[in-house]
Amino acid sequence: MDILKIESTRINIPGIVLDPQSGILEFTGNSVLHDGYSFYKPVQDWVTQYTASPKSKTLIVCRLGVLNSVSQKVIYNILKTFKQMKAPYLVEVNWYYEMDDFDSEDQAEDFQQAIEMDNFKIIGYTP
Repeated sequence: MDILKIESTRINIPGIVLDPQSGILEFTGNSVLHDGYSFYKPVQDWVTQYTASPKSKTLIVCRLGVLNSVSQKVIYNILKTFKQMKAPYLVEVNWYYEMDDFDSEDQAEDFQQAIEMDNFKIIGYTP
């Protein structure tokens, strides 16, 4: 399986790096896409393939800002796929938000409550 890397080329396109060797999946930036389903299709395909034979520990790192409704739904579905993985596989989500951005903090809490994963951490940082 290969690394999937999508560069953030504009302010509304997220950067994505999915590394099957390290088990680290990173999502950064804003995701305000007109055709989010098409954009995230290779990501969803990669996740489906990865979860069939994952690393023993997977770390999902989210440093996401503004998400439109399609992006929220796709990210939710990706996280839900990982939630369904059972022992001996461990999945951890580290969701970072800027400490003075209350909307991003609320968004992280909404995802945490909706996904209901034990290893879902919300981490504030100062840019």
